[in-house]
Amino acid sequence: AMTTLEDRLAAAPPVAAARAALGDDADGAWIVGGTLRDALLGRAVKDVDLAVAGDAQGAARAVARAVDGPAFPLSKAFGAWRAMHPDERWVCDVSPLQGETIEDDLRRRDFTVNAMAVPLGGGELLDPCGGREDLDAGVLRVVGGPELERSSYAADPLRPLRLARLTAETPLRPDRDTERLTAAAAARVVEASPERVFAELRRLVIADGVLDALELADRLGLVAAVLPEVAALHAGEQSHFHHLDVYEHTVEVLR
Repeated sequence: AMTTLEDRLAAAPPVAAARAALGDDADGAWIVGGTLRDALLGRAVKDVDLAVAGDAQGAARAVARAVDGPAFPLSKAFGAWRAMHPDERWVCDVSPLQGETIEDDLRRRDFTVNAMAVPLGGGELLDPCGGREDLDAGVLRVVGGPELERSSYAADPLRPLRLARLTAETPLRPDRDTERLTAAAAARVVEASPERVFAELRRLVIADGVLDALELADRLGLVAAVLPEVAALHAGEQSHFHHLDVYEHTVEVLR
């Protein structure tokens, strides 16, 4: 399976661009997150996420220079940068390691399927949280559970909503512990910035799996947290001409 993973990564233009641009510096860089998840799911790799031990800004600028595209800061808080293909065909997001080592960084990520890495220059899959096994089983599992305070949800209030968005975009589904933790953490999603909440909602609503994801989000209290006016529709009675309540009718319109 490693050869197919390597083949899929090698065939992705942003990976090729990053390898060409960073050359000898590729030793301190890893392909991480959704890029690996999608490659392992057999999906086309459109963009690439990198974690670097050194200078994220310098790495992003080098990738941008290599393709004659722009580079700009993504997050002041985390020091992340984005390099873009000039025709916007792909993006390369570069983040400094969160923690001393790549393993520390991975253990601070949201779900086990997003907590894997491969050295940019090629090499063995790093998987300290058992993400590969969960991916093969189709499971979304919170990193660091099963206690809420020790789980990855404690580090970022947006993550429960990201779970719903991932169920809309992938065939993955949460295990029972993760459902329980998501329900417990749902009310705190509104502590994240409105821009971040909107970005997740937008991706959820335009994804193919929106109906199942919305059902999950509703059941786990996420709709009540971020779209209280939609959750309130459950109580709405309609005239006898309608066989559905207002919430179900609204979902039917979305369908």
